[in-house]
Amino acid sequence: MGKRYVVTEESGCGCWSVIGFLFLCSIFITIAPYLLFILIIAVIIGLIIYIPKMRQRKQHAAEEAELAERERQLELRAKRIALEKRERELNDHKGIDNDGWDDF
Repeated sequence: MGKRYVVTEESGCGCWSVIGFLFLCSIFITIAPYLLFILIIAVIIGLIIYIPKMRQRKQHAAEEAELAERERQLELRAKRIALEKRERELNDHKGIDNDGWDDF
């Protein structure tokens, strides 16, 4: 056998929820100007603190990018020098190694 559920009807029209909502709205409306003022002050203080940090981070990132680019240029220059050195060594050995072995 299944359970029986009994539905009961609440008495009243639900006006108390509307009255409570209006009461909360009236309290919020009276406090809203003060909350708005506090919010504006908090935003101003936040911006005063955040903007210098943002500029500092941006400057630091630019310096890091510049250093990385300079390091990459140095690595490319070092590779180019090493390659030129190897080419010179191969050209020098090429002239020396062929002497006397032409008939084979």
